[in-house]
Amino acid sequence: MTDRTLVPLTRNKEWLFLSAGVLIGLNFFLVFRSKPQTVCDLESGGDGCRVTGRCNRVVLRLSAGIYAIGLFMAYAALPLMEAFD
Repeated sequence: MTDRTLVPLTRNKEWLFLSAGVLIGLNFFLVFRSKPQTVCDLESGGDGCRVTGRCNRVVLRLSAGIYAIGLFMAYAALPLMEAFD
């Protein structure tokens, strides 16, 4: 990425983090809500839904962790470094 790409992202990091947080939060809601029986439960005995659901939860938790690290580094790391320096 060049400076032409990074500068607008840095100027709008509040909106970037807010929209990413809302989308990850919405995904948490959709993944962990109680669901009725689906077509793949009925056709495959639930194995297909169980495997894909497990993979989806792993990827969701990984993306939430990366988001939390990015949020910490963008907003809390510098004030903490200045406070302890």
